[in-house]
Amino acid sequence: MIPAIYNLPTGYRGDTYGPIVFRFTDVSGNPIGLDGVRASLQFRNKRTNDVAVTWDSLDGTMTVSGNVIVMNPMAGISMEIDANTYGYDLQIMSGSNFVKTYVRGDVTIIQDVTDVTD
Repeated sequence: MIPAIYNLPTGYRGDTYGPIVFRFTDVSGNPIGLDGVRASLQFRNKRTNDVAVTWDSLDGTMTVSGNVIVMNPMAGISMEIDANTYGYDLQIMSGSNFVKTYVRGDVTIIQDVTDVTD
């Protein structure tokens, strides 16, 4: 299966980003049970492949329940990444050898003007 393409909402550098909710269903519209899986998503620089920011259910920055995965709000301090368009994908891991990428796309972070973090 090729991952679905979904471009995430534009973010503003230094502002809190999220929450973003993903609901997973099969081709018939039935919920795909995801309880007990690990979900992970990274924003990566499209030129250098460097990781800019990561969400992961292991550290609580993502939540998995039923057929829903939530990118929990990422604090503004963590979103002080370069203004850029990043690539991402959402991977689901279960057991020792199951990895599935359901969604991929781009996200644009716009440069901020006022910096209140100093």
